[in-house]
Amino acid sequence: MMKRTLALSLAVLGSLGSVGAVSAGPTTSVMVTGSLTAGGAAGSFVTASCAPRGSILTGSGALYGVNPQNGYRYSYPFLITSSRTVAPNQLILTGNMINGPRISLTATSPSGKLTFAYLLANGTTVVSTGQGTVTVR
Repeated sequence: MMKRTLALSLAVLGSLGSVGAVSAGPTTSVMVTGSLTAGGAAGSFVTASCAPRGSILTGSGALYGVNPQNGYRYSYPFLITSSRTVAPNQLILTGNMINGPRISLTATSPSGKLTFAYLLANGTTVVSTGQGTVTVR
């Protein structure tokens, strides 16, 4: 297990580049938080907490906020089932909302652009962008 965790640290998280203050030793968790300012979920917040599982990160998160028109507080939980890096400092987490739609959360480490996308039943993808932070421990 230690070799797999170390491999994850080097392969997946190692490509995140300058992740800020990272403790010596194997990665135990990755936290992504951010606010969405443009797109279908503008005004919402997103958070995801993951841990190494084999060569990927898995975990859970939520898209949440308050509807400004009626004050309704909402929270749409999701599960993270896969992860990958596409460029130095960029992490992509994918999975499903609890009620089914596919999600994708792309974050820049240690902080920067954040993109959250989910697929509706009719095939439409809702994409929102904002700013976020990636914390690796």
